[in-house]
Amino acid sequence: MKTWFGVVKEGGGGPTFHHHNNRMPVKGDANLIYDALFFGTILIGFLLIFPGVRKEKLSTFITVLLLILTGSTIKVSMDGSAWQTSTTDFVDFANSPYLDNMEIAGHIGLFHINITLKTGHLKNVDGDFEYNERFYWTYPHSMKIQREQVLLEGMPFPIVSLAGYFVLHDGFSWGRVYREAGYYAAVMLWVSAASWCILIASVVMVPHLSPFVMIVTGLCMMMANFVYWFNLPDDLFVAWVENHRLHFYFGWNYWLQLIVGGICIFVGILFMCATSIFGWAFSTTLEVNHKAPYDRHTSNNRSEHVRSKSEPRAAEEESQQEFIRVVERV
Repeated sequence: MKTWFGVVKEGGGGPTFHHHNNRMPVKGDANLIYDALFFGTILIGFLLIFPGVRKEKLSTFITVLLLILTGSTIKVSMDGSAWQTSTTDFVDFANSPYLDNMEIAGHIGLFHINITLKTGHLKNVDGDFEYNERFYWTYPHSMKIQREQVLLEGMPFPIVSLAGYFVLHDGFSWGRVYREAGYYAAVMLWVSAASWCILIASVVMVPHLSPFVMIVTGLCMMMANFVYWFNLPDDLFVAWVENHRLHFYFGWNYWLQLIVGGICIFVGILFMCATSIFGWAFSTTLEVNHKAPYDRHTSNNRSEHVRSKSEPRAAEEESQQEFIRVVERV
């Protein structure tokens, strides 16, 4: 006989048995997904309308692609967790008869570190598991508070141990150094974002000045890389069981920022050289009053306005003169 609480249970109302493995580790960063969707939508929209562009196709295509690439790179660099990365394998964790060949990885962003612990090889256990914890150092004591929290939650020792190296004022200077490096790099990224917005405005309003703004934007982006590198510690390695260690290297966020900054500088110099050597005036279809310079457009409008105001007066004077001639004849 089944009871009320055992109606939908298997095995005659016994204890609940979860026969499916919990395969729900964190596989991606939501902020990076949002960034990809936002800039990807803009890129797809541009590619759809680009066949209708009739003039200045090459300069328009290069400029818009560069604007999208630069903006997405700056935003992804702010949200990303791959300014520095490290991964290592270690065997027989904690002398357990159930675990071997585990992998731990650290992914450092500007204001946080992601620590991942996973394994695909378990002795006497069917399945695998993955841990991913993010620790922020937004405030001076953020890492210490979060480390104490994961200790209370019972997180695996490798995660807690690696997080301890980044706690501020707790025996190591790496927490303070990485917090300074991330802060000053973020400042330069905000400067790069402001320069990127000015670049968009210059392409629309004053396109002949946009190559100079491209170069300035690229320099600001590369300056963020330099500031981050300058504030990093000289050497960072974390020893593990059986003399395993993690050595951090620059990740794809760092190299992407550096490469895109160099592309901005190269394209800006290329447009400047084309303007000075071939006498080509940089222009795109995004320009306000395309193929109609501001001075000429304004002068044309002014002459039309003056003509429209002078026409009634000329007609009135002509009618007066005609009246005088009629009177003289009489």
